Amino acid sequence: MTALYSIDFTLPGLPKSQTNNWTKWARIKDKKRWVQEVWAATHGKLPKEPLKSARVHFTRCSATEPDFTNLVASFKHIEDALIEVGLIFDDAPECIGRPGYAWQKVPPKEGRVRVQVDELGA
Repeated sequence: MTALYSIDFTLPGLPKSQTNNWTKWARIKDKKRWVQEVWAATHGKLPKEPLKSARVHFTRCSATEPDFTNLVASFKHIEDALIEVGLIFDDAPECIGRPGYAWQKVPPKEGRVRVQVDELGA
């Protein structure tokens, strides 16, 4: 029997709130940054094929707690990066259900994001 895939990694820095009035080019630049960060954290550790059924959990580690709407929205580019690097097949509910979102207090200037992805059995 094959063990189910699981990965837990930390990304440096914090995603910006998606509620700001960004220009198109700023959004594109931010998205590319998170694809690069996810690729660096997962390179050589990816599953053979993108996961089609997984549980995903994001934790924002920052000095101040955002409201829940901004917390969830801040992970959008990271969630999209999980698809782009080949970790998950899609971010649709039938693939990842409802991701978990959490916040953890850390000292100022030590911001980071923790991502946990666990394959779910058939």
